[in-house]
Amino acid sequence: MHARIDLTRGGRGAPAAITVALAATAALVVASACSDGSSHLSKQSFIDRADEICAQANKKIRGLEHPDLTDPEATSRTIRRLLAIQRAELKDLRALKPPDTDEPAKNKWLGFVSKALDEADAALAALERGDRNGVNEANSRGGEAQLQADDLASGYGINGCVRRQEVPPTGTTAPPTSTTAPRTSGGTPPTSASTP
Repeated sequence: MHARIDLTRGGRGAPAAITVALAATAALVVASACSDGSSHLSKQSFIDRADEICAQANKKIRGLEHPDLTDPEATSRTIRRLLAIQRAELKDLRALKPPDTDEPAKNKWLGFVSKALDEADAALAALERGDRNGVNEANSRGGEAQLQADDLASGYGINGCVRRQEVPPTGTTAPPTSTTAPRTSGGTPPTSASTP
């Protein structure tokens, strides 16, 4: 889950174009898709539940209002909502219990997802300060974490968290990003959430 904010075309004061590209297919709040925490799932059940969590998160993301990019406050609100969905998704994914031997891989994957989200938070903070370089630097770091998460997810077989997702139109041409595992869902390139 990574929100990419592109201020390279910005004008005086307010950016002319802000791109919110979802990165990391971290997962949405879907209580029914979460494990009760009492037992480990089979690998296939883990994959199926993770895919379901990501699908629910992506559905919520697609329902986000498209902000007026000339309104920095509306843009920030939308990005914050997006990040909240992705943080909830990540929480739900963390609650899933894969087979014991796969726990380290899950932790590694979700660690990269968390890093991508942290960088999206940093990009948002930089955007709100008007710091274009800070936005670009955070987006770059987040994109790298996203790629790592995507590779891990797809390697494990979690394809629902790496499939290309729709992103609210922003009028920019920034590259798509993903949800769950970086480079997945939410209008970004597919990401994988496995291969711990």
